[in-house]
Amino acid sequence: MTEAVVNWEDPKAARALTRTLLQHDFQLKWDIPLERLCPPVPNRLNYICWVEDLLRLRQTTVAYANADNKGVVKGLDVGTGASAIYPLLGCKVYGWNFLATDIDSTALEAARANVRRNKLEDRVTLKLVPRINYSTDVFSKTTAVAAAAAAPLGPIRMALEAEDAKATQLAFVMCNPPFFSSLEEIHAGYANKDGRGDISSCCDEGPPPVPQTPHGCVDEVITPGGELSFVTAMVRDSLVLREKIEWYTSMVGKKSSLRKLLGVLREGGVRNVRTTEFLQGRTTRWGLGWSFTAAGLEELEGGGGCVHKVFGKKKMEKKREAIYSFMVKEGQGGGWEQGLDEEAVLQRVLDYFHSTRQLRVVRVGFASSGAEDLFRKMVVAEVSGQGAPEGPPPTVASHFAVPPVPPSDPAWRTRCVVMVTMLADAAAHALEEHKKETTVGATGMEVENGGNSGGEEEREDKGERGHWVRVTVEMTSGGDRAVFWKLCSLLPGEVARTNRTWRRKLKGGGEGVEGRGEGGGEAVASMIAD
Repeated sequence: MTEAVVNWEDPKAARALTRTLLQHDFQLKWDIPLERLCPPVPNRLNYICWVEDLLRLRQTTVAYANADNKGVVKGLDVGTGASAIYPLLGCKVYGWNFLATDIDSTALEAARANVRRNKLEDRVTLKLVPRINYSTDVFSKTTAVAAAAAAPLGPIRMALEAEDAKATQLAFVMCNPPFFSSLEEIHAGYANKDGRGDISSCCDEGPPPVPQTPHGCVDEVITPGGELSFVTAMVRDSLVLREKIEWYTSMVGKKSSLRKLLGVLREGGVRNVRTTEFLQGRTTRWGLGWSFTAAGLEELEGGGGCVHKVFGKKKMEKKREAIYSFMVKEGQGGGWEQGLDEEAVLQRVLDYFHSTRQLRVVRVGFASSGAEDLFRKMVVAEVSGQGAPEGPPPTVASHFAVPPVPPSDPAWRTRCVVMVTMLADAAAHALEEHKKETTVGATGMEVENGGNSGGEEEREDKGERGHWVRVTVEMTSGGDRAVFWKLCSLLPGEVARTNRTWRRKLKGGGEGVEGRGEGGGEAVASMIAD
């Protein structure tokens, strides 16, 4: 039996598949002229679902609170094209309303026919907007708010002016801009594909078609300056409108453009920025979203679990784990390091929480558990990055567990509860892991766990055997991940005594550091509550 195959080079076959999917899965009646771009349904649906995810970051959006919309979310589709695929799917899947624009009157006629076929005239408004070259100098200068306000209207403000609409009626903006800046750029991207055709071929009326993959007319795939100039003009508009629209989004066709657009948003001072990937089949597109509201901002800055980033994935993954570990050599020789063991490592952790001035330690307790006392020690602490340490150091309580900070507590956002565990490991296993493991800190730099020098490894290789103590720091509750990672960057140097303070002390023979060292540890031990 022969397997069914879709000939993607045949525009009739691609349209037949799209028409079938829309009818079968969404009960949408749809058609477009052969010379127009045929949208892949899974990719477009993915974009729609991502916008819904963004809106859910805040329970009440601008649009929900607007009486003119009667509680219905309304969005703007910039460059809807002949298919009007986003308004059709948005209305059908989520019950949204749309304002949709385009610069091509022929495309709008086809889009209007699709809206009529599905009886959505009362929910989708189509508007023709002027053609503007967004690659000119006035759109490529600084993103300062004053400059953005003085610049000509971009795609978003142009749409609002055409409709005479209030920006506060819109919950989101979405756009699938033309990716390319010229026919030559298209040729470069598809040089290794068949069926390239003659680029000089044109139709008698309307924009000339592009007779090669991808199928479509020039206005659908080419804009002066490409997608980078177009989306940058959208950013300019957003700097003027700001919170009047909750989410500004766009699809991006080239990863290089995404990186540059993130730079434009940073220059404009936009903090709440999201990126994602749309990967269906063999083609990857990227989503870029930004907002001037605080919707989901706390989760974003804390590296929350449902935040997706195209760049810096390893760093974000490590931050989501909220766990960090490093190794300290047991039995290190040399002066004041003599006799370091698991108990001494525990004492150093307590000493740090007792004397640190870099974090505010709210509460700290020493915990141990029965038969495991010989192998494992645990310290629980509640720390905060807000404010300087005040008053005397906290008393270290024996067998004391700090209760979790509930999210309802106003202090939840500014504190975190950590558990620090000391566990003795056999030398052979620990050394292997010590050589292999690296931990990415909050700065994104890779550092060896514990900060041990290469000399330690050389001594192991020469046969000097011993044991290591693994110190694990885990955030168990609270909302301040930044203070957690600050603690993780400070604690290894204090415990292993490889930071600048302890190097100076070692160089000076153990003098000149108050409240630290073995004496400091004894002082902490004397404060442990019975």
